[in-house]
Amino acid sequence: MKKNSCNGAKNAVSGVFDTVSAHPYLCAFALCLIIHFSTFAQEELIPANTLLAGSAVMLTAGIAAIILAYKKKRIPPAAAVLLSAAAIAAVFTFTGCCASGRRGLWAAAAGAAALAASGVLCVKCGYAKENPERLRSLIIIGTGFLVKLVYVFYTDISTMQNDVGAFTEGISDYEGHAGYIEYLMYNCRLPDFDVRTHWQFYHPPLHHAISAVWIYINQNIFGLDFTAARESLQILPLFYSMTIIISAYRLLRHFRLKGTALYAPLAVISLHPAFTFFSGAINNDALSVAFMMGACVAAVKWYEKPDMRNIIKIALCIGLGMMTKLAAALVALPVAYLFMNAFFMHFRKKWKELLRQYIGFGALCIPLALWYQIRNLIRFGVPLTYVQELGEDADQYIGGRSFLSRITDFSSYQFRSVFQQWAYRNESGELTGYNEFNPVTAILKNSIFSEGIGEGSFRISGLIVPLMNAFFVVNLIIAAAALILMIVICFRKTAANAQLKAFFIFFHIVMILNFYKMAADYPFTCTLNFRYITPTVITGALFCGLFLQSLQKSSETVKKTANTVAAVLAALFPAGAVWEITALCFP
Repeated sequence: MKKNSCNGAKNAVSGVFDTVSAHPYLCAFALCLIIHFSTFAQEELIPANTLLAGSAVMLTAGIAAIILAYKKKRIPPAAAVLLSAAAIAAVFTFTGCCASGRRGLWAAAAGAAALAASGVLCVKCGYAKENPERLRSLIIIGTGFLVKLVYVFYTDISTMQNDVGAFTEGISDYEGHAGYIEYLMYNCRLPDFDVRTHWQFYHPPLHHAISAVWIYINQNIFGLDFTAARESLQILPLFYSMTIIISAYRLLRHFRLKGTALYAPLAVISLHPAFTFFSGAINNDALSVAFMMGACVAAVKWYEKPDMRNIIKIALCIGLGMMTKLAAALVALPVAYLFMNAFFMHFRKKWKELLRQYIGFGALCIPLALWYQIRNLIRFGVPLTYVQELGEDADQYIGGRSFLSRITDFSSYQFRSVFQQWAYRNESGELTGYNEFNPVTAILKNSIFSEGIGEGSFRISGLIVPLMNAFFVVNLIIAAAALILMIVICFRKTAANAQLKAFFIFFHIVMILNFYKMAADYPFTCTLNFRYITPTVITGALFCGLFLQSLQKSSETVKKTANTVAAVLAALFPAGAVWEITALCFP
């Protein structure tokens, strides 16, 4: 009977994992909807019944762990009773303390309890022994989700944003991403004016239209007030950021990475601050990167199985990505490389089929990608690649130095602070300090600290800043290792064939070159932002994983040393990331 019960639990767990594996994006969206309807993405709006349900989850997980330990005879009966009583008291005390002012922290604790309980269940029924990669990856991704959730709870739509502006409740002077969203919601039409006259309206409208519909539904159907409906927008980028992590995981698993070769890159990606900042950002960056990474997953699958279904997925991802932000076109160049390579490789047997696929791809992707730019070109004469920029009188203008001097100057004073520097005006109105000008130093800093974080962001900076300095060093080591290993992997045999390695290297190079072109064309410190090249985290991590995997036939000493170094870095980096987010959310 006991064996049958265990098999039943194992089959149930396996069924859940199979469902999640088959539909990871839908499951992530369903989870975000549950979070939305139970918390509305705001600590102040978490209702009492959600507190009660979460307390039940924590209590159930705790009591189950105690019972399991008792059955395995690891604790005596008296200790089990005392621990159960202590667990009940601790949960209700914790809930009571959080009910008045830390409901977001409580929600994260409930999520952690549920995640831990899932892990214990998988171990108990034997599923973990047969599928260790799935369970451990779930724990890593789940931990990253909880960190993102805490960040969403404790930051509002005016914190750590880029080019958002403010929501104005129907005032006609719409500006920024917030104004763009409100214009679409209140007017139910595309801009009927030259988009160059309103800040950020030149962007394609997909993200802004989705956001407008989301606010309308929450405000007019679910009855949220003006502020709450707009704060709930953070559920959308929370979902987008999770789809990025899921796509990264699917790429890692596509190349059959396992063990440290899987867990170390996944931990860095899942808990990377750049994706945590994405989860609270209500501009169009997160959705565009989500589509770019989706295109990478679809492209890899199509290359191994070139059929119309997979190429349609690529077309949708690139087309919708460019309908979100034109920069998503960067992924189209490496995809074109795969298309060209596949065409010549299969020319004799299936050139007609491939040609039909390419025509279908273009017929779907090009209209989706460019219709808004073509509309604005025809109606208002806006260039297809138009980008708004600041004037030379802006305080952050760095065009006074030549581009060559900016990219070659690594003077030591730039490393006195690990936070991105901005010149500011003192009480006399004079500019003080300096603007970050070197693209490399800028992205090394704001890749993990964002452009809005400095010493003053941490109330107990005397303790936090030294730890952030150490975190910066760890990030620097990982970034350097990823760059070196990307070169090394070019000459080593791995699970990724030469064409797929070339695809990701090409993608990485295209992003870096475009970033430098932007730095040259738009000489402002805000241009030197890591959010424009966040997919490089994933490409770099992938090559680190491929390198660790390529060492399987090396000596035990080499393998053990490499895995130990990777494990240490993969532990230190997430620890630094969690500490940073914790310090920002709980000053």
